[in-house]
Amino acid sequence: GYINRHNYEPAALESAQRYLSKALELDPTLGDAYITYAYVLFFQKNLDAAREKAAQASRLNANQTDLLILQAFLANAEKKSDDAIALANKVVATTGDKTALHQAHQELGRAYTQKKEYDQVEASYEARLKLYPQFAWDHANYSEFLSWRGKYEAAILHAEAALKLMDFGAGHGALAYAYRSKGDHLLWTIGDARQAQQHYHLALEHNPGSSEAHYGAGMACRAIAASQAKSSMLGQCGESIEKALKLNPSLPYAKTVLDKLPDFKVAINMPGRTADEHLKRGLVYLKATGYDEGMKDLQKALEMEPTRIEIYRELDNVLSERREWDAVIAMWTK
Repeated sequence: GYINRHNYEPAALESAQRYLSKALELDPTLGDAYITYAYVLFFQKNLDAAREKAAQASRLNANQTDLLILQAFLANAEKKSDDAIALANKVVATTGDKTALHQAHQELGRAYTQKKEYDQVEASYEARLKLYPQFAWDHANYSEFLSWRGKYEAAILHAEAALKLMDFGAGHGALAYAYRSKGDHLLWTIGDARQAQQHYHLALEHNPGSSEAHYGAGMACRAIAASQAKSSMLGQCGESIEKALKLNPSLPYAKTVLDKLPDFKVAINMPGRTADEHLKRGLVYLKATGYDEGMKDLQKALEMEPTRIEIYRELDNVLSERREWDAVIAMWTK
């Protein structure tokens, strides 16, 4: 009855509960049954009852390794990260059973996630993959974690490894997320729109339903159109953003960007030969939500006329709105 994470089909949990109740009728001292029962109760959102079953298991002949893992699991559920770490480490120190060790490292990963000690989380993934290098799900989950940490190349490699082991939706989703995350980094941090666009397209090959990838592709397209002064490209850019909005009507900024594309076209078609033209075009870009393009034009205007105070004022307006105080100070100092 497993669905995902801690979610199960209710009927499956009820069926499991009936079997466990029957087992305990036959042997009330069967400690291992209490351990399994605790998990079922937890997945039924009954934490208090799960804790009670765990306590009963600890008083009986339950497998000590399994009991420690259960106790670590419940400690994580209660946000008692240090307790979970201590319990999981006891398992690591006392058993050679690969399955138990995998579960213990999984609980360590959860605990360190709660503590925001992400290097330790990464170590827990590495330990799991050392135990089971052919486990596709661990590669996919690790890939998503690495994407979130900004380690895009490693994320791509682990997602690809997952898909080599098994063709499954979560693997494609992980690879799409890795490509899209790297695309965002290339576009918004590095400023390489062409490489970003390629990564968004790769993301869409694995997850055509990613609104973020469609939006990113549209924004990369818009940046390329601006850099090449090709307003004819904006139709294609708008199509990508429209697809993003169909998939997610509440996607931040997408509707505004789409509505402002005509203004963006005006800016692209404006000449940029003099400081005054760069200033005017930059302001139109900024009005059309083209921050990078607008700032480039304002900076170009400043290079051409470094004593023109109006340009400083416009730059101040933009930078102050974004609370980039160090840049404001440096600009006025100049």
